[in-house]
Amino acid sequence: MIKLKVKMVERAFGKKVIPNIKVVGVDTASRTGWAILSTTKTYVKIDYGFTDTRGQEEQFRYLMIIDLFNNLFKNKYTKIVIEDVFFGRNVNTLKLLARLGMIVYVVGFFHNIKNMKFIGASRARANLGIKGNVKKRIVHQKLKELLNWKLK
Repeated sequence: MIKLKVKMVERAFGKKVIPNIKVVGVDTASRTGWAILSTTKTYVKIDYGFTDTRGQEEQFRYLMIIDLFNNLFKNKYTKIVIEDVFFGRNVNTLKLLARLGMIVYVVGFFHNIKNMKFIGASRARANLGIKGNVKKRIVHQKLKELLNWKLK
């Protein structure tokens, strides 16, 4: 878990932190990742993880994602943000990502989480003041700089 002071986060991003929220961000893929951001008046806490479903049979992969998010969403969340999909070169990748994203949405619905949205990676980056079409490694570097992290 990462624990940051609200004032430092506000200074780094030039945005006010909303206190007392608990948000889950989900990046669906063969290696589906999530981050949980919770705030108080003083701190922003970030917890995160991923599950690797590569090589699994299709139905088993879906059941793994259902089980994962069913357990994760037992905690009450203010909002769920799911990375939206786009069509690149492979229609099968698009289908997989769309299905996984909808599984997360439906599981959230059944946990009575009313505030859910899909957002594209470019829009998410732009919301942080990072050019929308840069590679992930550039996003990581920019976040390290903004938050003054010494991560490897």
